[in-house]
Amino acid sequence: MYIKLKQLIKNYSIHNKLKRTFSSIIGLTLFLMIVVISVVLFISSRTNSLYGGPYKVSQTISDIRVNLQTMNMNMYKSISETDLDNRNIYLQNADEEALKLTGNLGILKEIFKEDPVLLNEFLSSVQSTEDERSKLGDLLKLNVSSSVIQISQETYSLKIANTQNFIVKIFETSQKSAESFVINSNIYKNASLMFLVFTMLILVAISTLLSKALEDSLFEGINHINYIAKNLSSGNLKIDSTNV
Repeated sequence: MYIKLKQLIKNYSIHNKLKRTFSSIIGLTLFLMIVVISVVLFISSRTNSLYGGPYKVSQTISDIRVNLQTMNMNMYKSISETDLDNRNIYLQNADEEALKLTGNLGILKEIFKEDPVLLNEFLSSVQSTEDERSKLGDLLKLNVSSSVIQISQETYSLKIANTQNFIVKIFETSQKSAESFVINSNIYKNASLMFLVFTMLILVAISTLLSKALEDSLFEGINHINYIAKNLSSGNLKIDSTNV
């Protein structure tokens, strides 16, 4: 490759030799910069995907768990409360938390793609729990007998426990997805770095060859001029001046 480069620039003028060589080196430098920027953007994209994917799922699941716990706490407070006004306040707090829960469920439906079947089962369980909570709330507002409330409360507790089991399953699935995502990201990162190092070595080698070919070509021309000058000073006019 070196010989080909040297032959390529041999017959150029000094101006063109310098221009073409440094233009090539600048072009290679720009190419390397583009590669570096592309690798950085790729790694940044993977990081953003982590926050927009598994991390956000885990955060949303945590928020849903808090919503259910808060709603559940207010329901049990309303059950133990004998004053109707205070009971209605707790029920209202539970309703407000249910609205927050609905919003978080909407977010979860958009971002959780790992197991659609599990997601549908969880949403069905939440809906069943919410229906039972509404029935229990109506009974509490009507101030029916404690035995009726007890039956509804037991059913509601079972549904809450079932829903919480689904939350654990979704969280575990999300954690596995996050671990897999991190492993793949590390593979991509290492591959990108290896490609970057390999590209840098290739570009350094090409730049070195270009510089060497330019240097040898220039010195060859200078030496040839010295040769012509010596022959002229000796009176020898039959000289080869094709490299001048």
